[in-house]
Amino acid sequence: MNFAKTLSSVFLLASFGTTSFNGFSQCEITSADSYLLTDSPVTLTATPEGGIFAGLGIIGDTFDPAAAGEGVHTITYIVPESGTGNIYYMQSNMGDPWGLPTNQELMDIAFGTDTWNLTHYETADAATLFSAETGFVHMDGGSLQASELADFLSTNLELIENWVFEGGRLFINSAPNEGGDINFGFDGTILNYEPPGEGTHATNVEISDLGHPSIFGPNLPISIEMSGTYYSHGILTGSDLNKIAINADSPDKIILAEKNWGAGRVMFGGLVSHNFQIPVVQVKNWRANLLFGLYHDYCTKEITVDGYANIEAQELKNNMYPNPAKQEVKFQLVSNTSVEIYSITGQQLLPPTLNLKSFDVSSIETGIYLVVFTNENSKTTQRLVVR
Repeated sequence: MNFAKTLSSVFLLASFGTTSFNGFSQCEITSADSYLLTDSPVTLTATPEGGIFAGLGIIGDTFDPAAAGEGVHTITYIVPESGTGNIYYMQSNMGDPWGLPTNQELMDIAFGTDTWNLTHYETADAATLFSAETGFVHMDGGSLQASELADFLSTNLELIENWVFEGGRLFINSAPNEGGDINFGFDGTILNYEPPGEGTHATNVEISDLGHPSIFGPNLPISIEMSGTYYSHGILTGSDLNKIAINADSPDKIILAEKNWGAGRVMFGGLVSHNFQIPVVQVKNWRANLLFGLYHDYCTKEITVDGYANIEAQELKNNMYPNPAKQEVKFQLVSNTSVEIYSITGQQLLPPTLNLKSFDVSSIETGIYLVVFTNENSKTTQRLVVR
């Protein structure tokens, strides 16, 4: 894996999130929740050991509040090559879902070629597949393979749940064109499916968890807004689901989610293959990141840095609106404040500009951007969402 690329991508993104992604048991960062700009640098710790910290104010395993600046910062911890065990992609032996090897393409991007194995619902030995030697399984039942996926799950669900409980990582995905609801298991997680026009299909989709590791790479750029006809064929319901993506036109409808299960983790989806979705590059990158982050260990922690103590001027705040923005973002600034804007890949869209009044975002891609405010008393960052 190219972890240098991962780190360079995460470094800018790590200050964006306001949504914590600290729920997974495989990884945990230990630090205070807040600091002052005047506080000395602190040493961070995390479990398991051997990982890499990234984010504004991070040098090695040290967090410097003054370098990070005032604001809410998301510190990321990556455990390189933490995934263990064999990797499998599973489909029906009738051929590729939707007639194209798009899922195999995602597996190659996420894990590299010749590093994973193809297996089939009709011929797989479930006891061998879901054993201690296996670390990750991606199961897809798209289009006319939904029944084969549903039958395999029905027959082997207890075995699969026990394997995840012991530490396995699993992605179950289906955008059906046949049958009905599918029991994904894991305490009653259901993929609800009805024919087009009956309320389960999604055209416009957005990432609802802006702190999710799939936004951080290793493949960039990604987009938080996506579309397709259709992007998803099913709605997920169940208990303790961490929502990752939703139907943008009906935000109560979940199309991608995950949950802890014992020592392991499982992700559920109703997604059509990425060749039907746009923006093309961003969607493919994000879908590969989902697989990568499910197999390896990521976690994040929000740290708040407050202003200098006893400096009355710090009561004044820099603000921008609207946020999210589609056409133009306007700024209300403390006197003599400069503004600079970066993309998620580190490209500077706007060099430091003093007392900026507005910025046109109509011609830039949808996504998350970093806005840095600098004046004589502080340096702060805010997350700007462009839709």
